[in-house]
Amino acid sequence: MRMRQIPYLPLPAGKSVELSPGGYHIMLIELKRQVKEGEKIPLSLVIERQDGRLETIKVEALARGLTAGMPPKEGEHAR
Repeated sequence: MRMRQIPYLPLPAGKSVELSPGGYHIMLIELKRQVKEGEKIPLSLVIERQDGRLETIKVEALARGLTAGMPPKEGEHAR
């Protein structure tokens, strides 16, 4: 798996776009301190509407462990 930054994420009208481990997700970089698992992180998402206007949506994300949502490695049991 290779992670890379994308310039934008298309959000088709009337359809869901899922953010999940192993798929599209938000990566926080240049943090001032370590985020603890279970901590609630306030985020502002800037959405460009079809007419070009920008809209800011405030959300609260729950910090997950680095391996949360990943399948167990061979020989390991799921927790």
